Amino acid sequence: MYPIDYALVESECRETWLWFLELLGLLGVDLELNNSHGIVWITEKQKGLIYAIRELFPHSEHRFFVKYFYNNFKASHRGLMLKQLPWGAAKSRTKQWFAQFMERLRIVSEAAYQWLADKYPLHWSRAFFKDIALCDMLCNNICKVFNSVILQARDKPVIMLMEMIRVYLMKRLVTKRAAAEKWHNQIDPKVIKFVERIKMDSSIYNPNYTIKIHVQAR
Repeated sequence: MYPIDYALVESECRETWLWFLELLGLLGVDLELNNSHGIVWITEKQKGLIYAIRELFPHSEHRFFVKYFYNNFKASHRGLMLKQLPWGAAKSRTKQWFAQFMERLRIVSEAAYQWLADKYPLHWSRAFFKDIALCDMLCNNICKVFNSVILQARDKPVIMLMEMIRVYLMKRLVTKRAAAEKWHNQIDPKVIKFVERIKMDSSIYNPNYTIKIHVQAR
């Protein structure tokens, strides 16, 4: 993953997010943002950003950073089961599995269940993610990592701060490109290992063909 745009603003609010995303939209030719279908945003649920994305990219998919989402949940709902069940619901691949985790959560704590039930699952559960984007990420740590590496720049004057960030990103892109040039194909080796592990795990299943292209695995 690569940072593609950043800005310095007075505060995070609807107006500044609209301004930022409008500028990002001007890069549509390069980023292929002319049509918001297939675009996935993963954010920390800032209210201003939610409205800005909805207004400027109405057909995109907006997901919440689930770890941050869970931190809000555990502020009033603590316990091992109240940790495992929400994460199980978030990681569920089917709506049936999601419903099972939610029902178990209702049995453990009605209040915890109601807290989650009031949140649209299409923002935080894999079972409801659109499959057009082919992305099932629940967490995106790139912003956290970015914030941690620019600590030395934060107390600098504005021009120096922006220059330090620019130089850091330039060096990072060069480093990543040099590493990618050592790949033996066009896919990240980590992704290849992940896919191979899935292939090994799926080898225990036997596919049974039904009508048309539908398959049932056992």
